[in-house]
Parts: sequence; structure tokens; C-alpha cells
Amino acid sequence: MVRRRTQPLEMSLLNLMKIYLPQLEIIWTKIGFPDKQVEVRGNAVCSHMEILLKDMIDEDSKLQKNIEEKIKLYSQQAASLKKFLCIDDSQESSLEHFALPSNETSSSASSLPHGISGSLLLKEKNARDEVIKLRKIQETRKTKVQLYIEREKKLCLQLDQNPKYTCDVDSYLTKSNIASIGSRIDALQENYDRRLLRYETLRFNIIEKLDKYGNPTEADFMAAIVANAKPMFPLSDEKLQTIETMANNMVRKETASNLANEITKLWQRLEMAKTECDDFEKKYMIINDQISENAEALQNELERLKKLEESRLQCQIEQTQQKLAKIKTDNFMESAEDQPVCEFMKLQDFLQQLQENVRVKEACAKDREFVVKKLQTWKASFDHLLELEEKSHDPSRLKNRGGKLLADERERKQLQKQTCRIKKTR
Repeated sequence: MVRRRTQPLEMSLLNLMKIYLPQLEIIWTKIGFPDKQVEVRGNAVCSHMEILLKDMIDEDSKLQKNIEEKIKLYSQQAASLKKFLCIDDSQESSLEHFALPSNETSSSASSLPHGISGSLLLKEKNARDEVIKLRKIQETRKTKVQLYIEREKKLCLQLDQNPKYTCDVDSYLTKSNIASIGSRIDALQENYDRRLLRYETLRFNIIEKLDKYGNPTEADFMAAIVANAKPMFPLSDEKLQTIETMANNMVRKETASNLANEITKLWQRLEMAKTECDDFEKKYMIINDQISENAEALQNELERLKKLEESRLQCQIEQTQQKLAKIKTDNFMESAEDQPVCEFMKLQDFLQQLQENVRVKEACAKDREFVVKKLQTWKASFDHLLELEEKSHDPSRLKNRGGKLLADERERKQLQKQTCRIKKTR
């Protein structure tokens, strides 16, 4: 037979009855109540006891009902939060980092001071703890999503793009949505880092050329680039293309200016008539922003003048050699007169000068060949660097965010170092 938990209470009540009922009987006897009156008063005692017990039963029944309603409410709230957060019972173990500290979680039933295993109090506490845990998960995710949305907004502003996610934080609290936002932010950050590297490279090239062409005005877009290591404007593809065009124009301008200087020197050495040079100089050699467009015409003119100079040198050498041969044939060396001998010596000196000029020209040609090879190497590296930049805009590359992207980044840095070394050896 199972022992009831109220048996000690019954024993206590019986003991109280044994103590106090005899005292009442003594009092009633001394007063002289008749048996009928004693029976009435005894019934009153029983009635008081019954009312007391019924009141306690009513009060504790209300308490029981209140606890049951709380269990139901907490269970509904937990179910609603799990549905809202897309959490099922199989995912509970994967969310341990959201759990409450050990001193806040429910312990074993035997250690609970206010309930036993299977009791309403324990069920109410477990349901309440589950709701608290789920709300902490909700708040943690909400904080994370808010930070993600702010970061996406900032990155989109830097990239001149429209944000994908709005400020409706509660719409993105599922684990999959948070992962999607995180992936987008990683992609945006990678895109911005790539564009920033491109900006820094172009800015370096522009500053390098400004030493020759002076500083831009404060209102100039180029001035904003030179003055700020970090861009003060969104790094859109259009802006970077504009900066790259500026940098390339400066390179072409430098190349064209160098070609114009070489052409001027050749005109002077060849003693060309001013009328032969004026039209070309006015059309192609005015140093301004448009001179970079004349590089092909300047290169063609330079090649023409070099061939003309070489042809004249060869003609002079041939003429001098013919004169020397004629002097020897006419036997001027045996003449007693000084004039033929002097003419022969002058022609020999002139021939040596011409030959020295040829030797210098050949040495210069070798030097130019070395420089040309360096320029070709630099151009190949720069073109490959631009090719990597173009590839970096392909969205499909983001699917492989591991080895390929890292290899491209290493190759890009190596090409930048190589181009810098070539510039230093010029």
C-alpha cells in the first residue's frame, strides 16, 4: 500500500483534536451545557474545520489552475518562437552557444526545492526557462542582423550600390537568412578590398607622374585622389575606370612628350628646314592634354627621322671613303705640296668622326633595345594586371572563394612588385 503524503498532517490534526477537545469538554461541563448544547457546539467545531479546509482547497485549486495556464502560455510562446526562428527540437543541441549559463538553467528534479519530478511547478519552470532561452536566441540574432545590415549599408555606400537588405530586422532572424547576409557581406568586403587595391595602385602611378607635370588644382578630381590615401568617394566601377583613364593618359602623355623631345633633337642634328617641321610641330607636338592622342604619329615621325639620319651617315661615310680612295689613287701622298696631305688628313678625321657617330648610334640602339625590352615586360605585366582586375568582376568567381581567389591575389601583388622594380631600373 502506497503511503500518502498527507498522513503526517492527519496525525497532527488527530493530536490537536486529542489536546483541545478534552479541554473544550471540561469547559462545557463546568458551564453546565446540556448534552444537546454540547452536540451543537461540537458540530460548530466540525463546521469551522470544514470551512477552513474548503477555503484552502479553493485557494490551492486556483493556484493549480494558474500554474497550468502559465505552462500552456509558456508552451505556446516557445512553439511560436521556434516557428519564428525556424528551430526544431533536433536543432537544440546545435544552439548551445545561445544557452543560458549553467546557474540559470534547470537542474535535475531532485535538486529543485520547489517541485518534484513531474510536478506542475517543475513543468512551469522548464517551460519558462525554454522561453527565456529562445528569447535570448532571438535577441542575439537580432543584434547580429542589425550589425550585418549596418555593415552592408556602409559597404554598399562605399561601392556605390543599393543595399539588398532593409531595416526590417525581424524578417531575417532565421539561421539561413543570417548565413545569406553574412555571405553577401563577405562578397561586398572582398569586392571593396579589390577595388581599394586598384585605387591605391592607380593613385601611386598618378603621383609618380605629377613630378613632371605639376600639381592639379584643388577643384580637380585628380587633386582629391592625390590628397587622400583612402578614397573620399564611392569606389564604383565608373569612378575606377575614370581614374584608370587618367593614369593611362598621363603615361601616354609622358611617352608622347619624350617622343616629341627626341624628334626635336633629331631635327636639330639633321639641320632640317623650319618649314619642314612647322606643320608637324603645330599639329602633333603642342604639349597639352591631347598630346597623348598623337603618340602613333610621333612614333612614326621618330622612326622616319632615325632612318633618315642613318641614311645620311651612311652616305657621308661612303663619300668620305670614295674621296680617300681617290686621293690614294692620284698619289697625293707623294706630292710635295701640303694641301693634298692636309685634305687627306681632314677626310680621315671626318671619317673617324662619322664612324664614331655610327658606333654611338649603335650603342644607343642597344640601350634603346634594353629599355624597349623593359617597357615590353612592364606593359605585359601591366596588361596582365588589368586582365586580373577584369576577371575579378566576374560574379561566378565568388563561388570559389578559396584557392583561386588567393592565388589571383598573390599573382596580383607579385605583378605590382615587378612593375615597381622595372620602373626603378629605368
